[in-house]
Amino acid sequence: MSVYGPEHDELRASVRTLLSRAADSAAVRATITGPEPFDRALWSRLTGELGLAGLAVAEQYGGSGYGVGELAVVLEEIGRANLPSPYLVTTLAGLALGLACPIGGAAAQDATDSGAAAEGIPAEGLAALLRGIAAGDQIVTVHLGPREVSAAGAVTARHRLHLGARRAPVLPASQGQRGPVR
Repeated sequence: MSVYGPEHDELRASVRTLLSRAADSAAVRATITGPEPFDRALWSRLTGELGLAGLAVAEQYGGSGYGVGELAVVLEEIGRANLPSPYLVTTLAGLALGLACPIGGAAAQDATDSGAAAEGIPAEGLAALLRGIAAGDQIVTVHLGPREVSAAGAVTARHRLHLGARRAPVLPASQGQRGPVR
């Protein structure tokens, strides 16, 4: 018995069709050996044509509001194509930010009081970052490990272990009351 339904099969077929045409082994090899960490034109197609970057971002931030099941389908197809892509970390960061981003009203005040916003990023900044992720305009990587935050709010990592895209903005992960990113 499959955990996927007909809508997942349609999503899988759409992603597979695009990747089979645009990310054959020669194209993937060229990306891996090229100067860029991923194919930006293909990223634009994945995020623009198919709206995949915003798949699990809430609708109020410009996403589709789906969940990890749909992300799993897309990630399976990206893995099947061996595609170098910032998709995994960007969507996971989007999920984490979505949990940290207050929706408004009392929820916003509760999030502010409890420190639920991502460290050093105001709620408005989180919402803008989520909108950028959903549109495919913002690629985010998560930093795991010790870091220092300057008085100006700049983050510098003492140990540079990053998941995902090279040259992407770094969102520091921290432990907090509401999980790994708060």
